Amino acid sequence: PRCSQVEAYTDGSSKENGTENAVAGAGVWFTDHDNRNVSIRLPPPYTTNNAGEIAAALLAIQKTPSEAPLHLFTDSALVIKGLTYKHRDWEDDGYLDISNANLWKALISTARQKTAPLTYSKVKAHVGIAGNEGADKLADEGTKRGTPDKLNLHVPAAFEITGAKLSKMTQAKAYRML
Repeated sequence: PRCSQVEAYTDGSSKENGTENAVAGAGVWFTDHDNRNVSIRLPPPYTTNNAGEIAAALLAIQKTPSEAPLHLFTDSALVIKGLTYKHRDWEDDGYLDISNANLWKALISTARQKTAPLTYSKVKAHVGIAGNEGADKLADEGTKRGTPDKLNLHVPAAFEITGAKLSKMTQAKAYRML
């Protein structure tokens, strides 16, 4: 039997971004009153809005059966770019100088493990799209949680990419790795 497509809206949030008191939240909204909807506070060092956006996409994939087609809606151009093409360059460079590298590695490997299609769309933020507003509210609630939640960043060995490709290495990149 074929699984129906799942749609999930994702969003990240940060309070006091850029300060030592910064906290980030992630929200995933499937539908109203859906028990898969989730709001988390990210653990340190993941305290930026971008970290929340990446974590929300990761959570959406983790909460969806691998065999179910998933369509992500996000207002994050960074998440769309990371999932579609930027990850190739990051992998080639061994994730050198990439912010939130462990979040990206987990997101990319989790996406690759899906057996059904994963598609995504960029949506405008704060224009009244119910799913995006729901995810935004959940992400904001995450920043207000008293303690950070656990985040599953496990990358199976078969999907772990270590080191940089020498064929893509420049002298400047090599010196930064030292």
